[in-house]
Amino acid sequence: EKAICEMPKKAQIVNLEPFTLSEVLDTLTALGEVTDSVASAATIRSHNEQRIQKVYQRTEEEVVHRPKTIVLDWVDPPFVSGHWMHDLITLSGGIDIMGTPKTPSWTANWDEIHALEPEVFFIACCGFGTERTLKEISSCGAGVELGKLKEAGCAIHIVEGNALFSRPSLRLVDSLELMAHLMHPDVHKSFHVRGVTDPILTEHPWT
Repeated sequence: EKAICEMPKKAQIVNLEPFTLSEVLDTLTALGEVTDSVASAATIRSHNEQRIQKVYQRTEEEVVHRPKTIVLDWVDPPFVSGHWMHDLITLSGGIDIMGTPKTPSWTANWDEIHALEPEVFFIACCGFGTERTLKEISSCGAGVELGKLKEAGCAIHIVEGNALFSRPSLRLVDSLELMAHLMHPDVHKSFHVRGVTDPILTEHPWT
């Protein structure tokens, strides 16, 4: 508020707090309206809705087994990713076993996680890239817990949280394609990630 009062011209505040993938697209429409860019916003939204629909159709038509899936956005303590993560998991062809629709992230514990017997486990640390996430895991007790999950047959993926999963932007559509590919590579055979050098950490102790 102080910064706005100091601006030379009166500013309009647009509050954007999306909790779902659909609401993220709604923010694009809202921004188009307040910036006199309605047509451009509609074109961009349509393009991304088509990408989402293609993932959805492949999942519905070709995915046979939907694995029990968990996504963390922090590891010590483990924080279960909320917000739009339920949509990403479901559209990708997984089952959101932590039950995250329209909820903020929350603290869980490793006993809860192991009890649910996840089959696919994503770590997308909020604000961190893949290498920094690996350092964070290595510096705490999370590595031991990931080792237990791996021994139980769970697939573990360390992914780029900062650019792809943490923020309510259109890069979430990139994240959707990436998650779908990692979960069902035979069905979702490709993905498109813009401007991220290492979206997946392919070599780590829990591969």
